[in-house]
Amino acid sequence: MGIVFFSNLFGRRRPSDTPAQPEIPVAPQPEPEEQPKTPWQHLVAKEMAQGNITEADKELLHEVDLPDVLNCEAIVENLKKKVAAGYLMPKINADRLERNKAFEGFLLKKFDKRTFKVLERNGLMDQAVDAERQAVTRPALVFSIGKGEEPQRFGVECKWLAQNHEQGFVCSSKTVLARAKVFEREMNIPVFIVAASGGTPALPEHLYVIPVRDIQSNYVSSEQMIHYEKDLDEPFRFDRQNLELY
Repeated sequence: MGIVFFSNLFGRRRPSDTPAQPEIPVAPQPEPEEQPKTPWQHLVAKEMAQGNITEADKELLHEVDLPDVLNCEAIVENLKKKVAAGYLMPKINADRLERNKAFEGFLLKKFDKRTFKVLERNGLMDQAVDAERQAVTRPALVFSIGKGEEPQRFGVECKWLAQNHEQGFVCSSKTVLARAKVFEREMNIPVFIVAASGGTPALPEHLYVIPVRDIQSNYVSSEQMIHYEKDLDEPFRFDRQNLELY
């Protein structure tokens, strides 16, 4: 009797006839734990979240300046000092624009329109740029003086400080001072930093006129403050012979 091959009798089983295997549940993978932030990293993240500094600002800093051994309070104070000194560029907001506008308005009223002509107003444009802070290489204000002859031009950078500083103050950021010196040298016209402190931007308590050519640092000492202070009640005048704004 011949051999019966069951494979022939029942036919070959097709792959689709194979009973489905029960799915084995895949255990959820735990999310990677966030690495704990150092006090400095935590501060930067917090300040960025609040809009106080940008990615561009963060690149200007280095952790070596703020070691992790410092507590957060000390780091905050250090950061505030850097902002005040111009090492950081805080996020521009509507309030700051209004302060800048008010201070420029205060200064412009002290320039007699019959004598001085405003050629450029770059300051507010500089403050209104986006987070990239594209550098404006010209002074906030550019004036000319003189009619009927070759007019004399000069530039003015503006700085208002909310508090008075008896022991000295930072009159501009290092970047502003550097570009003012470049502008003065390349354009061959004098540039002055007109700084004020106290009161309000529209009515400060102290006013200083600082020739850029006179200073190598953006810090003005108490002795220099006495020399550069201007009478708030007097209008601006310009000595063409000595190229001095006073």
